[in-house]
Amino acid sequence: MDFITRVKRKLNNYTFRPEINVPNNTNNAIMYDREKRETVSTTTSIKDNNLTSNLMKPVAIGCMDIGNFVDKINLDHYIKYSILRNHWIPPLNYEYPWSEHVRAGGAKKRKPSKKHLDNYTWLVLSDVCKGLFCKYCFLFAPTNVSNVELKTLVKKPLLNFGKLTGRNGYLEVHNRNKYHCDALQSGQQFLLAYENPNYMTENRERLKPIIETLILCGKQNIPLRGHRDDGELLNSNQQLLKNDGNFREILRYRVQSGDMILKKHLESSSSRATYISKETQNKLLHCIGDELKSLIVDQIKDVGIYAIIFDETTDMSHTEQLSLSLRYVYDEKIYERFIQFVDAYKCINNNDIVSGELKLTGRAIGHIVLDILENLGLDPKLCVGVGTDGCSVMTSNDIGAVTTILETCPMAVRCPCFNHALNISLSQSSKVVSIRNTVSILKEVIAFFNSSAKRQVVLKNILKHNLKGLCQTRWIEMHDGVLQFKSSLSKIIESLVEIQGWTDKASSSKALSLVSTICTSEFLISLYSLIDVLKHSLVVSRLLQSDSLDLQNSTQATQSILELLGEK
Repeated sequence: MDFITRVKRKLNNYTFRPEINVPNNTNNAIMYDREKRETVSTTTSIKDNNLTSNLMKPVAIGCMDIGNFVDKINLDHYIKYSILRNHWIPPLNYEYPWSEHVRAGGAKKRKPSKKHLDNYTWLVLSDVCKGLFCKYCFLFAPTNVSNVELKTLVKKPLLNFGKLTGRNGYLEVHNRNKYHCDALQSGQQFLLAYENPNYMTENRERLKPIIETLILCGKQNIPLRGHRDDGELLNSNQQLLKNDGNFREILRYRVQSGDMILKKHLESSSSRATYISKETQNKLLHCIGDELKSLIVDQIKDVGIYAIIFDETTDMSHTEQLSLSLRYVYDEKIYERFIQFVDAYKCINNNDIVSGELKLTGRAIGHIVLDILENLGLDPKLCVGVGTDGCSVMTSNDIGAVTTILETCPMAVRCPCFNHALNISLSQSSKVVSIRNTVSILKEVIAFFNSSAKRQVVLKNILKHNLKGLCQTRWIEMHDGVLQFKSSLSKIIESLVEIQGWTDKASSSKALSLVSTICTSEFLISLYSLIDVLKHSLVVSRLLQSDSLDLQNSTQATQSILELLGEK
């Protein structure tokens, strides 16, 4: 099965609603609960106001008391629905619980009433706990907010009835809390999904074209954003005059091609519920990324052992990026899967911060990698290989990143990047003066033509194409540029000779100097010698970068080039 197809299928089990905390994976359970709603009864028992496993007593739907489920987790959707819709209501002759308070020098009793329950629709009275609960917060509110555990009206009953109403009353203050508003919205969405079996299915169908478009852009490495990434997508009078970005343009093209589900969704949804805003795009992309990582991790857990490859560098935004890839064998095929980038400085372990200074040491990098593996749920003891470059921060025997990882991964063996080692070895050839001078001259000639449009015209008229630049860091990648320069040498000289006749003194004198230099015997001999080495090293370099290469083949390839160069 295609890898992206598996991601699409797995994403079909997700329902995504930005800014709404709807319980995850509710659809299947809701559909099952609906089928048994009329036949299933909930068994509970009451002992010290807690649910126990003994003396199970059936509780009818109409007598559902929230107090029976205090301190219980993982309530099924049938119970949640029953609490929201069919909670126990005090009868007319019910004696409400009370609390005693000192007022005006005397003790006075305060108790809730039917009026409180009518005015606050989220409020319910528990006959079991003899207190008040918010039924929505009990089911959908988080455990804590800003590191403060939520108790009264949420997980514990309100037993103090001294000041229920008024601006600073318990009920009014609770009614204004953000977590309460979020729980109320989540509960309403839950009821809507429970009572309308087609609601979840319809929402999934609406999300499918949006998710498929995001996967397409990601798979083809297509950027999403344009100059503007908001506003109305359909029925715009200026569609041909503006560029909304690839994502929005592809969605518009899908609608024009007959995607009626997407068209209906965009036409019927409010501007705040289209699921195509930049914020929602990022959330969906994170969801897709999590699914991809989970598929990769599942494959690794099936096969058991794996190897890690990581490196760190500073990007153009001055962020220290650490990349991690996993290598493993699955279905008798070798895979190298990129997992994620992390901001290295934001992920440094507190134990690696000395005197308040953030320093990216080898141990710090090693601990970051181990933390990522732990978050992925991978057993470090099953890691059998660690691949890095050869810099000291990675390979130091005392404080290197690899050494730190090997302390936790006893089965792992360090496997250096052979291609990196080959590049370093070849770069040492720059110590040969004639080779170093030849490379400098090649760069100078190429820069001479590339720095002027007028000179480029002369080169194109004679050579019919541009000259390739030389890679500044990878000597093995110089081969294409050096080989092209050698095969085009006569045309390059002809172009320089023509430029010598210009009235522009700077261009004329520089062209004369370059012609004199590249026609010397030392330059020509060095050029051909460099090509003779690079034509062999390039093949090995590309072989060493293959994701299907193993240790035996890499060793044989390296040995063969050593023997070949030794015969010259």
